[in-house]
Amino acid sequence: MRIDTDRRRSPRAVLSRPCKIHHVPTGRYWPGVTWDISSGGVLLGVDAPRDLKPGDAIELYISWSSRPLLKSEDCIIAEVKRVLPRTDGRQFVGLEFAEQLTLMPAQAAA
Repeated sequence: MRIDTDRRRSPRAVLSRPCKIHHVPTGRYWPGVTWDISSGGVLLGVDAPRDLKPGDAIELYISWSSRPLLKSEDCIIAEVKRVLPRTDGRQFVGLEFAEQLTLMPAQAAA
C-alpha cells in the first residue's frame, strides 16, 4: 500500500526563477532560486548563512521578468514550513503563502 506524503493542497509547477527573501526575524535579505511553486507555496534554495526554522516569517520577492528591480508590491508574505538539509551551501526551504497566489508562473511569463 502506497502512502502519499505530499501535503500540498494545490498542484505544483516546476519553476526556476531568481528570488530574494527578507527574513523578518533578523531583518536580513538573502538571494535564492525557486524550484517549484503552487498557489499555496513554493520550494526554494536559499543562500543564507544561518539555518531558517519552521515558523519563521518571510517576505518573498520572485523575479517574474527580466526587470532589474523588484517592487514592494511584488512581496509575497510567507512562513517557513520545512527546511531540508543543506546541499552545496544552499538550504532548501518550503514556504507556505499567507494568501493563495492568483498569478501563476505561466501567466507571469506571458
